[in-house]
Amino acid sequence: ALDALRLTSASEFGWALLNVPTEVAGGIVLWLLAAGVVSLTALCFNVEAYKSRAAFVTLAWSFLPWIFMAPISCFARLIGSAHVVFMIIPFTWIFFLQIVAIKQSFELKTWQALALLLIVPPLLASFQMMQFFQALSATLGSLF
Repeated sequence: ALDALRLTSASEFGWALLNVPTEVAGGIVLWLLAAGVVSLTALCFNVEAYKSRAAFVTLAWSFLPWIFMAPISCFARLIGSAHVVFMIIPFTWIFFLQIVAIKQSFELKTWQALALLLIVPPLLASFQMMQFFQALSATLGSLF
């Protein structure tokens, strides 16, 4: 919500009524998608359901450093181009916490958690894109 307020101009503050709920909903969707993909993947390999629920909780807590993004953005003009470096710190922190959350929730080794976090979502996304383009080309091909 703080990031939405940062993006809203003071002269058009009415946009905050749209920006804040949109930003909050976007954060919740990001969390649910991240935890959902990891949990569904784990459930496909017969992981106990309580571990999946634990992953939802621990992944939610892993996004906590995101609260530092808005203050860093607010001081971006003051600190100049160094704000990019300061923005990388919470992102790195979040990434590290997500690895720990997955590792602890599913009792995995570090390399397994990294593989689950770095390989599965891009593979799933690329598969979905290929499937979409295949359906699109088949549909468009039938028109001609």
